[in-house]
Amino acid sequence: MDRRRFLAGTAVLVVLPLGSASATAEAMAEAIKKVVGNSVVTEGRVTLDLPPLIENGNTVPLVVSVQSPMTVADHVKAIHVFNEKNPQPNVFSARLSARNGKATIGTRIKLGDSQKIVAIAETGTEIFDMEMSPAIAANPFVSFFAVASETGTVGLRWTGDEGFVVEERVVITVE
Repeated sequence: MDRRRFLAGTAVLVVLPLGSASATAEAMAEAIKKVVGNSVVTEGRVTLDLPPLIENGNTVPLVVSVQSPMTVADHVKAIHVFNEKNPQPNVFSARLSARNGKATIGTRIKLGDSQKIVAIAETGTEIFDMEMSPAIAANPFVSFFAVASETGTVGLRWTGDEGFVVEERVVITVE
């Protein structure tokens, strides 16, 4: 089970057209939905650094930074970057840990046209994770405990043998 909060930052950049592209704003929205699910995406703490104008769309420098203490208890778990006009809406997903010390990823990407780029940081604390081997019963019962120290969303994701996935989320209030 895990509890995740997502932060989003967006930027629009202008690049020289290099050819046709097949992704759309809708494809980008669908790709983002696959990553965040039903989690609420809030803006803030994410900085997306791109040049406003470029001469060559084949190598566009991109840096994503997230304000985070990067401690074991509070760190960025992943940074996901999406675009709306390249052939694929997913630019990259990078997994991080507290040992990174700083939530910053830099790379060069290819952009075929002026477009919106979206960066999303995945934060939160994983409470419970369990992988079952084939020796577990066909209809297992799993029990665990967790103590909530703050108000937030608790989620449960179950992935079955045949690849089906069930996800449930509930908001809890700590007073």
